[in-house]
Amino acid sequence: LDEKQRPAAEKDAWSNPVAMPKWASVPAAVRTPLTLAPEAERENPPVPTAAVPVTPPAIADTRLDNGLQLVVARTGEVPLATMALVIKGGGATDPKGRAGLSDMTASIATRGTATRSQKQIAAEMEALGASLSTSAGADGTIISVTAPVATLEAAGRILVDIVRNASFPAEEFDRERGQSLDKLSVALKDPGTLSALALRRVIYGDAPYGAVTTPETLRAMTRDELVAQRDRWWRPDNAALIVTGGVDREQAAAMGNRLFSGWQSIGPAAIAPALRAGTAQAPRLIVIDMPGAGQAAVATAVRAVDRNDPAYPDLLVANAVLGSGSNGRLFQEIRTKRALSYGANSALAARADDGMLIAASQTKNESAPEVVAIFLAEFDKLAREPLDAETVGQRKAYLSGAVSRQAETSGGFAIILAGLVQQGLPSAEAARLVERIAAVTPEAASAAAAANTPSARASVVVVGDAKLFIDKLRAAHPQVEVIGIDSLDLNRPQLRK
Repeated sequence: LDEKQRPAAEKDAWSNPVAMPKWASVPAAVRTPLTLAPEAERENPPVPTAAVPVTPPAIADTRLDNGLQLVVARTGEVPLATMALVIKGGGATDPKGRAGLSDMTASIATRGTATRSQKQIAAEMEALGASLSTSAGADGTIISVTAPVATLEAAGRILVDIVRNASFPAEEFDRERGQSLDKLSVALKDPGTLSALALRRVIYGDAPYGAVTTPETLRAMTRDELVAQRDRWWRPDNAALIVTGGVDREQAAAMGNRLFSGWQSIGPAAIAPALRAGTAQAPRLIVIDMPGAGQAAVATAVRAVDRNDPAYPDLLVANAVLGSGSNGRLFQEIRTKRALSYGANSALAARADDGMLIAASQTKNESAPEVVAIFLAEFDKLAREPLDAETVGQRKAYLSGAVSRQAETSGGFAIILAGLVQQGLPSAEAARLVERIAAVTPEAASAAAAANTPSARASVVVVGDAKLFIDKLRAAHPQVEVIGIDSLDLNRPQLRK
């Protein structure tokens, strides 16, 4: 149902609209049950084989004739390649009161140019066997095409047309904004989504990284502001072209010069905010009261090192111990041992300025205080207790495998390179990621955790039906702030209207 069609004042219903059917039962077992063989008779698992050597792709970092940075990495012999244009700045450059402008600009850029309609763009890309994608994050915007090597330049011509000549049709802008408002109205009723948005405000306050897309910022946007955003930030002296896959450096450079030779920077260069993360905010514990919520979402975060910090790989490994995958401590404590949730995890956000280490889970309302206690205890444990070599070794293998798998495809390696470019790191760092992870010692990971994860530095946001847990939570944390859903304002760092 379209949210616009919801009758006025109608409340959300969390129960199933129809009664559950009666399912057929499974027939009773008739065979002899299987049993485990005695320990001495069981087969031993195969021993690990020698590690397969992995040669990272050679990365060439040069400039095209118009000054545009060119990063090329031949990732294999498969005749498929990715061409990605990275525009630095991203959401951190959104004007005050216009959070989400960079994302909206990237989304609508593909809806038509001065010479191509949206349907023509789609038809041409399909005929070339290519795909087109756009995304905008905190530090940059990425517009990319992936295509067979034989048609990559033709797909690149469409990419260039979009970057230089996107027309941002008014009807497409109105449609996209309307759809975004509908999606957001639904998302803001989800405890998990709302807790993450509110926690970003708590960690970064009124700084650029703290800005959150809201119905108010979407409604305030105009089509002309999208054009201005493109004209100010989408320029060769604020961008990089990344080419990965079955293309060598000479091919990529020649292709790049043919495609981008007419693209020039006009006027003074745009200057991104110097302090995207702002100053550190005082820790807070906040409950957003959502009466009738079927579950409570719990999110905990600490401000962490930026991507360029030498301790970043160390903290990445420490975070993997805390909450990466089903072997992370949070998953083991919250799901495996206590069955309080289907899952719990943590992530370290890579940023050009101070990042954020965030842990999240959803649970029944009544057990929210217990999950808060586990989060804070595990943050402290990570900060206080030295990590052992076996645990660190296992987590390094997990991370190295994830990076290596991502780097196997042209698109995956392009994303790695794009992240480094946005965050101001040398592109050559992409070839050293696995090496840097492998070099992390238990002592270094422990030191990074001790500096970043003490619970005294952590902020917590709980979104749920407060009447079911607030007394227990307040008994353990008298400083808790309660904000009713009708009083919540994500446009303000205080989160109150």
